[in-house]
Amino acid sequence: GDLLYIEALKFDGNGKLSGSTGINVINLNYQMDEKNNTLTITEGVMTLKSGDDLAMEIEAYLLASLVNVIGYVEEGTNMALIGPNGIVLIQLFYP
Repeated sequence: GDLLYIEALKFDGNGKLSGSTGINVINLNYQMDEKNNTLTITEGVMTLKSGDDLAMEIEAYLLASLVNVIGYVEEGTNMALIGPNGIVLIQLFYP
């Protein structure tokens, strides 16, 4: 499918995930088990700005994908967020 580019999501190492959906700023919570490569992302806070229809659809997809993440795979500085059945939900590219 098409690649979706969004501003970086940052994992702070202390259970906080922050970034932008392209419209809104998000601050979510996560639990990461580096031994088993499991990752759970849970609710937090988000600004409530509105955008055009396409931007809002992209935001909805991103947020729905984040809550379905169950694991991750790191390749160099990049990270794939994995959902059920090993499907890559989100690919993060870090410089």
